[in-house]
Amino acid sequence: MLALGTGKPVKTGEGFIVLTDLKIFMSKKFWFSWTVTVWAAFLVFLGLFYYVNWYMPHGPSYPTGDYDCMFDGEGPCGEIYKEDLSVVDIPNWAKFLRANGIFFFTGLPILGLILIAKIKKTEE
Repeated sequence: MLALGTGKPVKTGEGFIVLTDLKIFMSKKFWFSWTVTVWAAFLVFLGLFYYVNWYMPHGPSYPTGDYDCMFDGEGPCGEIYKEDLSVVDIPNWAKFLRANGIFFFTGLPILGLILIAKIKKTEE
């Protein structure tokens, strides 16, 4: 641990010493490098997402028993179908990306925007 504001290492209860300085986590260069990393990861993920969903084989779809109505229940309703990935001969990472990719697809750009705001805040 560091003594707050001094940057000098302090021993913790177990005797460990942390030798990092807190100033590096507040610099513009640090936040810029994280921002570039997040946006690069998003672009790589976007390419993989496109490849997995449009160029790899798809499995059979089965009805879930749920219905989805458009326009807050006032529009046409339709049954929700889900893809069965257990019978598809694709790598496990592609199955994971196809089933759970929306979390990365929305999470990485949000994190990238937060980091851009953090860079602007450190400029002030």
